Amino acid sequence: VSALLSWSSLSWALVSYTHFLGVLKPGHRVMPWAALFCQQLWRMGMLGTRVLSLALFCRAYRVWVLVVG
Repeated sequence: VSALLSWSSLSWALVSYTHFLGVLKPGHRVMPWAALFCQQLWRMGMLGTRVLSLALFCRAYRVWVLVVG
């Protein structure tokens, strides 16, 4: 549960960061909540695949992760 909430929180932080960067630009358009929700899903997928690939790499190459890191 904690990992899912952290994953969701991190992706929401990325969505809010890009949203507020758009708000600072002059002549911006307000993004509807549906667009923010779609961005949330996109960022969750992006983060999830990156974490999964790192976890699978760590599982396959145990000692070499330390060398690469």
